[in-house]
Amino acid sequence: MRQALSEVENRPSTLIIAHRYSMIKDASEVIVLDQGRVRERGTPADLIAVGGWFAQLAAQAVEELPRVRDAAR
Repeated sequence: MRQALSEVENRPSTLIIAHRYSMIKDASEVIVLDQGRVRERGTPADLIAVGGWFAQLAAQAVEELPRVRDAAR
């Protein structure tokens, strides 16, 4: 999936709908929707700095990374 995204990244606009931080961590802008309403909007770095929902998602992804690596072994 990441390879497919990298192939379209250089196009003017790409819309990605994702539930995983790893898929959107390099996005230029993230829009977090909650029940159809914009909950947060900004760059990944800005949203992490704010400490809201997106920051929780990013922190959770970092915590899960060692478990995913261990499971792959």
